[in-house]
Amino acid sequence: MDTLWITCQLLVFLFTLGLIYLYHHFTQLRRLGIPGPTPWPIFGNILHQMIRGIENTDKEWTKKYGKIYGMYNGFKPTIVVSDINVIKSILIKDFSNFQDRPHNGNLPKLFENGLFFMRGHVWKNTRNIITPTFSTGKLKNLIPIVNKCAETLADNFTAVTGQQDVSVREYFVNFTMDAIASTAFGLDIDSQKKPNDPFVTNIDPIFKLRRLPRIYVTISAIIPGIGPLLRKLGFSSIPKESVQFYEDVGKALIEERRKKNLGRVDFLQLLMEAEFDENKQDHVSNNVPGQHNDGTVKKVMKLTDDEVNGQAFVFFLAGYETTASFLRYGSYVLALHPDVDEKLQNEIQQCIGDDEPNYENIGRLKYMEQFVHEVLRCYPPVTRLTRSTKSDITINNITIPAGSSIHVPVWQVQHNEEYYENPDKFDPDRFSPENRGSTDNVSFLAFGAGPRHCIGMRLALVEAKIALIYILRKVKFVKSEHTKVPLDLSHFGLMRPRQPVRVGVVKR
Repeated sequence: MDTLWITCQLLVFLFTLGLIYLYHHFTQLRRLGIPGPTPWPIFGNILHQMIRGIENTDKEWTKKYGKIYGMYNGFKPTIVVSDINVIKSILIKDFSNFQDRPHNGNLPKLFENGLFFMRGHVWKNTRNIITPTFSTGKLKNLIPIVNKCAETLADNFTAVTGQQDVSVREYFVNFTMDAIASTAFGLDIDSQKKPNDPFVTNIDPIFKLRRLPRIYVTISAIIPGIGPLLRKLGFSSIPKESVQFYEDVGKALIEERRKKNLGRVDFLQLLMEAEFDENKQDHVSNNVPGQHNDGTVKKVMKLTDDEVNGQAFVFFLAGYETTASFLRYGSYVLALHPDVDEKLQNEIQQCIGDDEPNYENIGRLKYMEQFVHEVLRCYPPVTRLTRSTKSDITINNITIPAGSSIHVPVWQVQHNEEYYENPDKFDPDRFSPENRGSTDNVSFLAFGAGPRHCIGMRLALVEAKIALIYILRKVKFVKSEHTKVPLDLSHFGLMRPRQPVRVGVVKR
């Protein structure tokens, strides 16, 4: 009886201690003076977002608690920031304290070997190595590949002219699949004609976060440190069969190129050849190659084969869905705004005519540049930027504790009437040269900002513009009875319409 009583007392004590710990943990942001919604025990506020939708909670909580508020993404204290000055500190001014992106450890190694998820000095070194890969000269060499894919895209739309119920996504994802597979891996997939190719069929499962993987995401959020364990046990939010397919393809390509000099001009080859001398600014004395004036050896960094494979794969993922997303929303906007379509078509005729697009003549398309930015403002593919704090820091009298996650709600910032007048109106002229300076540079976050902005931004913009040039030369998109206005958008992960974007296609 005494043993049972002692056991019960111990359990009560441990339970009470646990409650005290949880209360202390889930009130830390409030004690710091950061307002926010009341968290649920264990789950924090993650269920609020999953049930009501990120788009709704971001909007409601920003309106209720202001531009800086706190929530708990599962167990992790998270501060949501839409204040421009604080965003600038996080992404640029105090970047060294917000360098890393948080993730739950439930990612395949192929993902973790990519620049997007790297952390600390590993990220910095890798960024230095691969930055020259995106130089203007190397970008120019990739444009003929994109031109070929865009010509096929325009032909495919020409084949359905006269139809009033065209779901545009499949056309655009097949185009970006071909363009990115060619520019990244040197592979001629031709998914626009062969949609059942394994390179095509394995990509969508990675982006479609189904019910069971969402459970893994939730468990990883509410139980600290369990993400890596779930991964070791074979449970991941990313389908392992699809990831394994791309990992095997990448390894085979790298091995083939190590054995043969194929003379490729693609991203994979550039990564294999990329290197960075971390002391390249140092003076080297006595003309001794690779040696400093103190006699030490200079260190030249290169990527391992696993890192090459990871960079190429993440580049492929990022370029595939985001560019297709822009083109999908771009076609929708053009269907609703025939005046914008006319301006774009006229500019193409005046600046390029029937010439093949290249880096120089694309640069003359000023109105198209405005159009692209406005589409990305209205429909940013990534609706949140995330960072984690290295140490305690106070910004604008707000103390952000070490280990916190930071969420920047891109959609909310880019639709804030404080930064963009009449933000729900589509108006490319807000990005005209005379108006561009009226908005802060971090109020447009489609590609991020600061040292960790999207490294592939220029290639993505060139790819999108080339696609538009070829399409608008041949067809125009028109609103039909099947075009849903406004779109019902989901902000979970990448922003997606809940129903397919459908428009009519008319011959130019």
